Amino acid sequence: MLIVDDLLLFPITGLMSVFETIYNEANKEFADPELIQRKLMNLQLRFEMDEISLEDYTKQEAELTNRLNAISDTDESEGDE
Repeated sequence: MLIVDDLLLFPITGLMSVFETIYNEANKEFADPELIQRKLMNLQLRFEMDEISLEDYTKQEAELTNRLNAISDTDESEGDE
């Protein structure tokens, strides 16, 4: 009976594994300071090459800087514990 249960639940557990992997990768990309710094440098370069407007640059820079600050604040609060 256990094998039948495993076979019936396999699509659900497999799908959950896929969603967990996607979540972990998205979380890693969102919270990776080095990746955010590279995005900031790329944004700066695009602005200097006139590929984006000042308004777009300012908006995206603020978003990336806020993410970077949030990561450093989280790291500092975890270090205090």
